[in-house]
Amino acid sequence: MSRYVGYFAWDAMSQITFSNDLGMLEHGRDQRNMMEVSDKNWDYFSPISQIPKLDLILNKSPIFRIGPPSSGWGVQFGIEQYKNRLKNGRPKPQRTESPPTANFMDKYIALKDRYPDTVTDDTIITYLLSNIAAGSDTTASTYLEAVMRETMRINPGAGFILERVVPKGGFTLHDGRFIPGGTIVGMNPCVINRDTAVFGDDTDSFIPERWLRIDHESEEKYQTRVQAMKVANFTFGAGTRSCVGRYLSELESFKFVATVFTAFDLLCLDGAS
Repeated sequence: MSRYVGYFAWDAMSQITFSNDLGMLEHGRDQRNMMEVSDKNWDYFSPISQIPKLDLILNKSPIFRIGPPSSGWGVQFGIEQYKNRLKNGRPKPQRTESPPTANFMDKYIALKDRYPDTVTDDTIITYLLSNIAAGSDTTASTYLEAVMRETMRINPGAGFILERVVPKGGFTLHDGRFIPGGTIVGMNPCVINRDTAVFGDDTDSFIPERWLRIDHESEEKYQTRVQAMKVANFTFGAGTRSCVGRYLSELESFKFVATVFTAFDLLCLDGAS
C-alpha cells in the first residue's frame, strides 16, 4: 500500500505540473525508477546538508565521485515536458471531457513572459524539477484530521535540522541567553514534534487521540491545548521560510486517505496467505 501511495503522490504532482501523470498508478510500478533515485538523494542530502563542506570532497571530487545518484532524470524529464509544451501547446485533458485548467508549467511560462529578465528557460526547468522531486516526496472529519496531524507529527518530511541565521544585532532567548548576529541556529522537526511539554506523554507513540477532546475537558481548555500543538508542530517549518507546498501536500494527503477509506474496505492480512 505504501508503494501505491507513493505512486499516487508522484502522479498527482506530475498531473498538476504538466497536466499529464507519470503512469505509475496505471502500470503499478515506477517505470523511470524515479522514487528509488529520489530516496537515495534524500539519504545523501540529509547528513550532508549539516556539513556542506563534505559535498566538495564526496560529490564534487574531481578524482572519484562519491555522492547521490544523478538528478539528471528529473532535469531531462522536465526539459522533455517543457519542450513538448512549447512545441505542441497545452495537452488534451486525460480521462475527462472538461477543458484543461492551467497547470504549474502554464503559470511558469506566464511568469517568463511577464518577467523575462528574471524567469528564464533554465529557471522554469528548476521550478519543474522542484515540483516533481520535492512535491512528490514533501483526514468522520474530526478523527481523520487527528490521524493526519499525528502522522505528520511523528513522521515529518524533513528529519534534519532546519537552519536559520541570526540577524544583525543578535537575539536574546527567553531564558536570557544571547546569540550573536550571524550565528547559524536550527531545530529538528523530529525533536520539536516530540516535546512532551507540548504534546504530552508517549510522544514517540502514534496516538491520534491526543488531538481530540479529552473527557471532562472544557472546550476552551481543549482549543488552547490543540492550538499550542499546532503552533509547535514543526513538520513544515515555520515563519517566512516554511514549506511553500504545505497546503498542497495536506490537500493531497487528506483527499487521498478520505477517498480510499470511503471507496474501499481495507483488510490487513498481516502475514496471512
